[in-house]
Amino acid sequence: MPAHPHIEQLIDLGVIVLPGEADLSSQPKIAWRRYQTDPPSQTKMRGWLRTTNQAWILCGQVSQLVVIDADDQATADWWLANWPELADTYQVETPRGRHFYLRTAEPVASWSVHQDDRSFDVRGDGGGVMGSGSTHPNGRTREPAGWKPDRYCGAR
Repeated sequence: MPAHPHIEQLIDLGVIVLPGEADLSSQPKIAWRRYQTDPPSQTKMRGWLRTTNQAWILCGQVSQLVVIDADDQATADWWLANWPELADTYQVETPRGRHFYLRTAEPVASWSVHQDDRSFDVRGDGGGVMGSGSTHPNGRTREPAGWKPDRYCGAR
């Protein structure tokens, strides 16, 4: 099964997309660090994803992308209550929570909070997430929650 159509559109927008593992690691299937400074061509990315729906999105400055990875619905709701503008960005429902995609030309380091009733990761430089259409080992598919390229994709 090929990658989700939104993955194709992300590639068109300059986001680096690599084949992902189909296990709980949520990691790419190939060595990826070099692509932070030497991005693969769109043709190469499409070739990798022709036969798999497991797509790993490389975040950070190379993709001009930061993803807030809320580990559960309560944390996603907390983000939306404290930053209502997130409702207007591209989102992907994950098996436990939600990803919020944000464009930025600025470098953003990856960092995490896992305490009390909040658990999330901010995926920037050196980080990534499994993309829409990717299947979790529990059988659930990461589903897009509204494609909003006009809100998600600032000018490059």
